[in-house]
Amino acid sequence: MKHHLLTRYSSHWQLRSLISSPEQDIVYFPNGTDIISINSKTRERELIASLTFLPRCLVASKDWLCCGGDNGNYTAISLKNRSAAFDTSSFLDSDPDARLPLDLDPTRRTNIGEMIDAYRRIRGRAMTTHSEKIGAEIVNCITLWSPRDDLSERVYKVPVAVVSNNDCTVSILNVATSDTLETLKLPDFVNRSAISPDGELLVAICDDPFLYIHKRMPKAEPRRERFENKRSPVYQWVLAGRIQLESQRQADRSQMRGSFALSFSRSGKYLAVATQYGIISIFDAECLTETQSLMVSFTTSRPGRQAGAVRAMDFSPGPFDLLVSMNSLLRCNVSRDDSKRYFASEPPTYSSHSETMKLTSTGLDRVKWPSRHC
Repeated sequence: MKHHLLTRYSSHWQLRSLISSPEQDIVYFPNGTDIISINSKTRERELIASLTFLPRCLVASKDWLCCGGDNGNYTAISLKNRSAAFDTSSFLDSDPDARLPLDLDPTRRTNIGEMIDAYRRIRGRAMTTHSEKIGAEIVNCITLWSPRDDLSERVYKVPVAVVSNNDCTVSILNVATSDTLETLKLPDFVNRSAISPDGELLVAICDDPFLYIHKRMPKAEPRRERFENKRSPVYQWVLAGRIQLESQRQADRSQMRGSFALSFSRSGKYLAVATQYGIISIFDAECLTETQSLMVSFTTSRPGRQAGAVRAMDFSPGPFDLLVSMNSLLRCNVSRDDSKRYFASEPPTYSSHSETMKLTSTGLDRVKWPSRHC
């Protein structure tokens, strides 16, 4: 196990969408207004860009990295263009000491600021990004979606960013141009929203007790003249229903109300939603608008307490639909759907220190995963 000495940083007590790993061994995260990447295999770090605002959320794919901040600040960085523009010769001709792996001579680089200074000596430049204004308040979360060749004509034809804002809106942007394609208005502050892998559903969670479900539907067209050429169909997001989540009440006005964690499995088969009360619900995403789409719900290790509020959650890549969630105390729960139709929850516990986190214990619980046919 490798240890990278970093100063942990979180700019908001409820928002934890600040670390992204879209590829094997590559991790992106912010340090102040700087965006850093670490390659855990080569043990190298890189300063990706310097933002003009303090990021509240970060997400990355293989080609794009997006950040959101206060007052609707948003930026998208092309990772593909950066890779093509990287000057290898200047890197190889730079100070050899500055290119040392992360954990060689750690006493000289005890915090991320010193690591960044060393890398700036290599690059001699740090790209400063241009920010857009998406919404009026804090950007709570951004998720990314990209099209595939096998999807229907109803879905977007370009990669999009789904921006959740505290002004009760969800904005869908063309990642390459930052143009707003559609904007949805919801009843409460939007904490997270995402598009399903097949592009047909958009789901959102807010500070209220509900999961909101939108479907991609044809948009009503104005009446055409008799001899006018037939137009290509236009599609839009239409609210298809809402589901009241486990443990959530409409009368709740405490700091525990609402949800911040939501994720589709990579296969598109499951949707996981977690509340601040520490309850995770698994839905059948293939029949999400049906009344019996809930497959199973279970608690984390510290339900009903602020310490057990689920702050971040995601499914792993690959065919196993491994679900990882983390609460306010950095306790990590790993869950999976195994071949015997059982749901296994395996919570490794991470202890928090000023500069490092280390694995301290593991456990295993099993919860019945019912067979469903929608």
